[in-house]
Amino acid sequence: MLVSRLLEYVGLEPGRFEMRWISASEGGKVAETVREMTERIRKLGPNRKMRDER
Repeated sequence: MLVSRLLEYVGLEPGRFEMRWISASEGGKVAETVREMTERIRKLGPNRKMRDER
């Protein structure tokens, strides 16, 4: 919770961060998690909070 608040404070949108505990022996679960997160971030598009407002 604290990490996500900190990342949002520095400009990272909340949907772009996720933390999961997965063992190295759970290759299938790692692959599925990466696929899901990649799909979610693609739908979000560019991180608007990190762009310069000049």
